[in-house]
Amino acid sequence: MSLMGRVMGLFPFFHTTLIATNLILSLYTPTALFGLFFSIWLFPLMCWRLHQKIWPLKTGLSRIARKAYSPWWGSFQMQQLFLILPGLERILHVVPGLFSLWLRGWGAKVGKNVFWTPHTLILDRPLMNLGDNIVVGHRCSFSSHVISLNKTGELVLFVRPIVIGSGVFIGAGSDFGPGTEVAPNSQLPLESKFYANFKRTSIH
Repeated sequence: MSLMGRVMGLFPFFHTTLIATNLILSLYTPTALFGLFFSIWLFPLMCWRLHQKIWPLKTGLSRIARKAYSPWWGSFQMQQLFLILPGLERILHVVPGLFSLWLRGWGAKVGKNVFWTPHTLILDRPLMNLGDNIVVGHRCSFSSHVISLNKTGELVLFVRPIVIGSGVFIGAGSDFGPGTEVAPNSQLPLESKFYANFKRTSIH
């Protein structure tokens, strides 16, 4: 892994430290509440947008363990704390439309009238493409990446956006892998499974 990759691996720690610092300050200074708000949601989002300008995400296959920096790795680390502490993101569901706005800030394409249940799990926010009038059922998960091994035992990363057409109803417990495309007006039953379709031996 590159030096930049190792530095980005520390991002969840720095993010947590910043939140903890502002939380302590807010106990003594009410004005520090804005700092707490900034550190939880705006800080990682602003870092990601800057990172995206310098190292834009790339789709397809790549060797993640090599010395070249992986933009996906850095992007994933900036989202990591929301996977560790999902409550930080679930609170956004209190305000209608705020969660979709949050995802758009991360580069996702989200249409109008998309209903998300609070237990939705999204591993790669920038790699979501959804149309209008979609219902996402309870405990659905979306991962636009998968990591596997090639013939030589080297780690290979496959990244591709998930595309959901307009008017789709997604049953509870459904899982979506990278490259999934759901046709408009589809009705997906409970626990539908869509996994990555790629050749693990494409990169040697």
